Amino acid sequence: MMKQGRVVLRTAIDFELPAEVQKLADTAWELAPQFRERAREYDKGIRSQKEDFADLAKAGLLSITVPRSMGGHGLGASDSKNPLGMWAITKALAYADLCLARNWENHVNTIDTMTFSGCSLETQRRWCAKTVENGAVWSNWAAEPPKSNPDGSTAYIGQTLAEKVDGGWKVNGKKRYANTATAADVTCVWVMDKAADNFFDGILMLMTDTHRPEIKIEDWWDAMGMRASDAQEATFQNAFIPDADQVGAAGAFFKMPAWSMRAVPHYAVSFLGATEAIFDWTIEYVQGRGKGRDQFVRHHLGQMHAAIEACNALLKELGKVWARGDEAAIRTASISFRIMAERTALEVAAHAIKACGSTAFHRQYEFERMYRDIQVYVRHENIDHMTSNLGALCAQADVHTYWTPGQVVKAQAES
Repeated sequence: MMKQGRVVLRTAIDFELPAEVQKLADTAWELAPQFRERAREYDKGIRSQKEDFADLAKAGLLSITVPRSMGGHGLGASDSKNPLGMWAITKALAYADLCLARNWENHVNTIDTMTFSGCSLETQRRWCAKTVENGAVWSNWAAEPPKSNPDGSTAYIGQTLAEKVDGGWKVNGKKRYANTATAADVTCVWVMDKAADNFFDGILMLMTDTHRPEIKIEDWWDAMGMRASDAQEATFQNAFIPDADQVGAAGAFFKMPAWSMRAVPHYAVSFLGATEAIFDWTIEYVQGRGKGRDQFVRHHLGQMHAAIEACNALLKELGKVWARGDEAAIRTASISFRIMAERTALEVAAHAIKACGSTAFHRQYEFERMYRDIQVYVRHENIDHMTSNLGALCAQADVHTYWTPGQVVKAQAES
């Protein structure tokens, strides 16, 4: 177990964050040791990080993507073109616990989506106040159990239906991978307008409190890794959601210019934070076993450090690309960073095994949990699909969209 408060590696890459943003990132690093201490119990219990989120609320970090005009720090898309500050905070949390970072991503990204999607200011203020004033934790439930289509394809979204009724929507269906299921206070649920003609014009995002009798949380999530992401099943049974809690127009998410790409590097930032934790743990482990002078061990440590620093440098440059606002460059650079972060994570984990040996996998060491988590989380997006899309963008060819309602829908890549 790492000594509480010890951080061996803090990257030499200076992200050059504004002073007030750097202070927020420093606060996250200060909280990291206690979050790391709790991670083992969350993993065993397959439960969300309620105590961690309470600490984040107390430190004012839950509202980082809430607009400044609504009492937040304004690191979201509404106030800031450059998400590097938000990513720096996420990296610190992923260093402590990758599952916490996953649920945190869901929280801050959902607030970001809601405040950037065109819904009314009254709706934004009402929902943001739940976090600013009461520390509410957010989630975003989109995925569903797979369903086979007549053409042989598989649909993973669009089966939870919303029927228009007087004053709002009546929602029925089941969500899978409902992250932070036992800790989330509010969620943005993706539903299909029952009367819509097609998927992309029919998908609605609706905000709702999670603690209501029409929403049943069912234990389903029992994965090898990322256990504390608490990605259970949530069943909606005639849940009424008023019109005032609709997030933008139908299909609004798919019409957001480049914004939807913000989640792609955000996942990858979590990979990087978790990778730094693996590196630091490896250093302490080999030193504790008297292997620090072994030339082969040193070789692996050097490879790990070089890969991590290169990834940090790439992350800093990615922030500059986002700040410039060039959508074509944002797409290619974001996917490139996502690819490199996954490659770095898997390479560093492999070097750690060679440096430490099989004993490191004993459950008494946190490495076995960190290894399980990173191996599972990098599968969150299909890297082969993303790499193919990057190649298509480079060739100025047609690109498969990430979201497919059972069949492949194509969108012309930007030249």
